[in-house]
Amino acid sequence: VSECVWASELVCMALAAVAEDRQINDVLEALSAREGTEWHIRGVYLYIHEDEELCFFDILLHTEQKREIVIAHPPAHTRKPVITR
Repeated sequence: VSECVWASELVCMALAAVAEDRQINDVLEALSAREGTEWHIRGVYLYIHEDEELCFFDILLHTEQKREIVIAHPPAHTRKPVITR
């Protein structure tokens, strides 16, 4: 059941993002293309050591080297982006 709820939340977030900025639809279409696209949610420690302090752009460089993308999100109570650990 929790997987269905999470999938429903993802759809709602995608619709809200497109409603805010129509160009996001192009990004979401590319990410959800029928061929060649897979989604994996991984923790940040796959890309950095636990004792490292890196900014978002440092982590972005690490993921680009693996031909992956990174997505950060702000917690509900703030607009400041946070990298999920």
